[in-house]
Amino acid sequence: MTAPALIDRFDQARALLDAEWLEWETSAQAPPVVEVYDKDWQFVSYADAALDGDAEWIKNDAGEANVAWLGDHPVGRWMADEVAEAEDVHLRIVQDGNVWTGKGQVIEDAMLESGVETVTFEGLHDYQHAKKVYCYPNPWAPITLQWPKIYIYYGPAITGIKQLLLVNLMRRYQHGWAPAPDMFSTFSYRNLQPDRWAQIVNPLGAGLLHDTSMHTVIVTRMGQFHEIVKPILEDAGLMLTAERWLPGDPQPFPDHAILRMPTLIWDVVDTSGVRGPTGTLVDGFIGLVRSIASDGITETTQAIPWEEPVEYSQPDFWGTVTRKPAVVFYRQQRWTGAEGSGQVGVRSIKRRVHKALGHAIITGGRSPGWVNSGIKMLVNAALGWIGMIFLNPGLTLGLLDDQVEDVVLAFARWDFDAREALMGRDAYGDVWEPSGGTGFSLSTVGAIRTGKQATQPYTSFQVEVVNAMPYMIGRHFDIASPISAEVGRSGRLYTDELRRKKLSFGPRGIGWDLAIGVDSEERTPIARLGRLLESTKQIVQNLSVQS
Repeated sequence: MTAPALIDRFDQARALLDAEWLEWETSAQAPPVVEVYDKDWQFVSYADAALDGDAEWIKNDAGEANVAWLGDHPVGRWMADEVAEAEDVHLRIVQDGNVWTGKGQVIEDAMLESGVETVTFEGLHDYQHAKKVYCYPNPWAPITLQWPKIYIYYGPAITGIKQLLLVNLMRRYQHGWAPAPDMFSTFSYRNLQPDRWAQIVNPLGAGLLHDTSMHTVIVTRMGQFHEIVKPILEDAGLMLTAERWLPGDPQPFPDHAILRMPTLIWDVVDTSGVRGPTGTLVDGFIGLVRSIASDGITETTQAIPWEEPVEYSQPDFWGTVTRKPAVVFYRQQRWTGAEGSGQVGVRSIKRRVHKALGHAIITGGRSPGWVNSGIKMLVNAALGWIGMIFLNPGLTLGLLDDQVEDVVLAFARWDFDAREALMGRDAYGDVWEPSGGTGFSLSTVGAIRTGKQATQPYTSFQVEVVNAMPYMIGRHFDIASPISAEVGRSGRLYTDELRRKKLSFGPRGIGWDLAIGVDSEERTPIARLGRLLESTKQIVQNLSVQS
């Protein structure tokens, strides 16, 4: 009598799971919902029937979105004809939990030779706001009186990044706000007026008592926020997120503040320990603890063995634990038809191995002020003694001051011996890192670590996949999630984080393109040129401010 009842229970459970999976699969492969908002993030309309479109998410950078409609589409005509030239237009693209929000950069109204008219939205993700924040040496003082001359922070990276952004948003949205010593405490945040802030920093996880991220040094003098924190984010294994909160969404941190108006929420997420020292599958399941030596540059990595989550040992637990995912893409398990192979829906896969650009970093250019002053004092004293001997006690450097300035401790060089040994006896040598203006200062350590990140070898994968075959983007994995991909035909698996995801949609359906590992060389030429120009402008700005 018991067996049939047990079979019925299994059949019912299987039917429920099959129905739930079918619902998930349908949602994962459904066309995205495109919503249009005005300059104040007030809802305007849904925008369906797109001719073509794509949306891109990039870790620690601003992804692009491009959506085109026929020329007579109501939303397109509103953008092209009714919105003033200076007014902002915003888009929100939602596909099965994957949400892209951003601001229009170009609205194109075109008519082709065939007579077909189109209106195209070209925009950048809300992360782009990070490139529009410049960090004052003293955010509490007016720009006409900036003392101290530099902003300095040493401590946990997450707290330092959030604090730097918060105080510079404060000077824009709430002048005169005086935070408590722990500015992320409930008491301090309750003194804010979040309805007046278009952007706000998530206070959760920050503070010396809550932040376990790697320690870092932040030194800036009117630098761009994105350029300041990006090497720190990469070095400490962190991700800066920009998520748009809209009325009706759950309150993100109700104990600290209540939001009522559309607000951009900044947060820093710890994604360290994703990529292991060997880039193999085993590394993906190893927690890594990194410690920095007293020189601030040399680092050691200690592995913490993988432990199976306790949920996997519980008889009533069904599913997987997101902190221990197992997403693997094999070359052989390729998508082969409309229904796929039933294994992994890989349409195409490409691996690129980028070699090291050098094994030593040189930076600097100027000596610290105290060094220049000390040298000139010593030289002038020596010249004074010589002058006394030759009956000319007034002998000093005078016009020759420049000859002794920026001579001592003006430059710094660091060799990465382990990398050189791997590269071989004919390895590339020195690489110049422009972000360190002074050869012997706090910024030198940061500049050398930035150069180390920029010149080290790395591997990247580009994988085009069919969603929900069987992995669902946004459910099983997302940006910064660990993913494994097969290396060549060896059967060996390389584990790294998902750095970029790109959704393409239109009448022919939807598709996803994934980038596993650092993919800076695989992005579109236009996007790469734009980011290069932004970095070049920042370098010029730094030189002009520090000169």
